Amino acid sequence: MPLTSHPISPTNPKNKKVKSSSQIEKISKFLSDSDLVKDEIQEKNVRVDEVKKEKITETVSHSEQKTVNKIESSDDKEKIDSRKEFFRLMAEKIKDKDFNINKAMAVKEEINRIEKGASPKEIELDEDGFVEDKQEEDYFEEEVYYEDDNNNSGKKILEEEKPKSFVLYKKIVYRFLFLTFVLLLLVSYLSFVKLNIIVHTEKNKIDASLNFYAYSNSEKMNLDRALKSSITKMEIEEKGTFKSSGEKDTGGEIVGRVKIINNYSKNQPLVATTRLLSSDDKLFRLKDTVNVPAGGSIEVDIYADSISEEMAINPDKFIIPGLWIGVQDKIYAESYQKFNYVKDSKKYVMEKDLNSAVESLKNKIIEQAEAKAKSAIGSGRQYVLSVDTDSFIVNSNKKIGEEAESFDVSVKSVVNVISFETDEIVKLAKQKISIESSQNVSEIDANSLSYELVNFDSSKNLAEVKAFFAARTLVGSDDFINKKHLSNLKKDQIEAYLNKIEEIKSYELVFTPNFLKRSPMLIDKINIEYR
Repeated sequence: MPLTSHPISPTNPKNKKVKSSSQIEKISKFLSDSDLVKDEIQEKNVRVDEVKKEKITETVSHSEQKTVNKIESSDDKEKIDSRKEFFRLMAEKIKDKDFNINKAMAVKEEINRIEKGASPKEIELDEDGFVEDKQEEDYFEEEVYYEDDNNNSGKKILEEEKPKSFVLYKKIVYRFLFLTFVLLLLVSYLSFVKLNIIVHTEKNKIDASLNFYAYSNSEKMNLDRALKSSITKMEIEEKGTFKSSGEKDTGGEIVGRVKIINNYSKNQPLVATTRLLSSDDKLFRLKDTVNVPAGGSIEVDIYADSISEEMAINPDKFIIPGLWIGVQDKIYAESYQKFNYVKDSKKYVMEKDLNSAVESLKNKIIEQAEAKAKSAIGSGRQYVLSVDTDSFIVNSNKKIGEEAESFDVSVKSVVNVISFETDEIVKLAKQKISIESSQNVSEIDANSLSYELVNFDSSKNLAEVKAFFAARTLVGSDDFINKKHLSNLKKDQIEAYLNKIEEIKSYELVFTPNFLKRSPMLIDKINIEYR
């Protein structure tokens, strides 16, 4: 049948195999090989006959050997006959379209095995008398063509069959890799998927206080609400200079200046202490002697005989009582600025000045003690100070009533720093609220904690402290969310569940990883935080 380059027809499944020219060449080669084998066997038989003639006179042992040679010769002839029969049948099958070269070669291999003295294999023959091929691998790479019922030749295909063991091994490997990948995905999901729910609930604010005892002895105190604390003593000294507020009046003076005007035709000399009388009859005097030129004026300082704040008068016109009454309207004095009253006094130390100084230094001692306490106790602890009033030492360079513009004071005191753990106070506060109000405490505001020293016994290193704090309690219980109801849910399903709970004011959902909007399968991976 002629071959074409057309591919296999996809619409006609009834394609038929046709033997290629290369197969015919292979079979011809096998036939030529059989002729060579035949010639070799004939030559061997000739040699056997010659040997027979030469040893015909040999002993009985030699005759036995001859008998064996005859048998071998007979066997060789049978082999030739079987080969001829095989190639005759194979030549007839070549004409058949359904002939399988692999089956023919299987028969040839079996004949070769028998000739070599091997035991024959059990083989199954097909309906044509050829062995049925049970092996997965072909003896040759079979080149085949396909043609459909319309004599359209198809595409040349190289068929290679792979061993079943290799295919099976390959399937096992793929399945193992697939199961490993699925297992890794499952482990990653269970390990990394988390959900954090931040719940904001309605809260009540409560302001409360409690008393507790702080001790530093190694033995535990048999007292209710007693905390192991640290008590440190510090000796601190502060110094300062302060002004005196006491004042003694020792007199004063009136300070001012006037202009003397001379509208008369002659110069008018005036001596020091010349009187000047204001419009409201207040008397002042000139400090210096002056000579006022005719038609001119001159300025001069004044003072008052009576010193008081009332003598500090506003600008005014003055007459000179010592002049002749006829020229008093021509020669007179005027002031243009208010006179000043300058008081003359001395400062002295009063009792309140000393007490205020000591109190100020005490505050500085406490400030210094707080600064040292903060740097010493570290974070997570709080403290209260106890100032030993009996240990105050006050020194001053001036006594009460002594004249001085300022005075120096120094104060030295012993301060006890009592420090304790903040968490312990918070725990006591929660217990107190839970017992007294039967409410669930959401949180204790640590920033609201403040302390007041009630009593301190330095001999026993025991202090009674009062703590003030602000607490927030939940409305209702804090176990109204069941984690089992949140396992393996989508985001909208979680929101639908939480929206039904009346105690929740608002909430936040934090998924890990962020792109996976689904709750974990394990409830241990679901964390609920109440705020």
